[in-house]
Amino acid sequence: MGIQPKRWLSKEEQQLWRAFIGAQSRLYKILNFDLESNAGFDHLTYEIFVNLSENENRSMRMTDLAKSVSANKSRLTYRVTQLEQDGLVKRVDAVEDGRGQVCVLTDKGFAILEKFAPMHVDGVLKNFIEPLSGEDVEH
Repeated sequence: MGIQPKRWLSKEEQQLWRAFIGAQSRLYKILNFDLESNAGFDHLTYEIFVNLSENENRSMRMTDLAKSVSANKSRLTYRVTQLEQDGLVKRVDAVEDGRGQVCVLTDKGFAILEKFAPMHVDGVLKNFIEPLSGEDVEH
């Protein structure tokens, strides 16, 4: 019949959990809509750009990139292929062991990130950070 939990969520815990899931979903939709409307790309693309930009040489092994974004391997590969066709990223063979591939954010991709990151940060501040009190942020 499946694994039984050690205990069930209380009514209050269940309400909190469902509120969290709903809020997370709404926030993601708002931020994704802002990116798609203003930048012409979605949140996954933004995640790829940010993760690459924060690493040495603006690059990551595809396996590491897959672990750091909200997409499975096949969806990531498909998106990277699209971005590669647009000249925003490129893939190269891993130098250190010749196995696997490294995804690199191109100058063109980095310029797009620089252009739209302030808008995204404003959205995060407006829709997530600013409604919280300083105490809430600490918790």
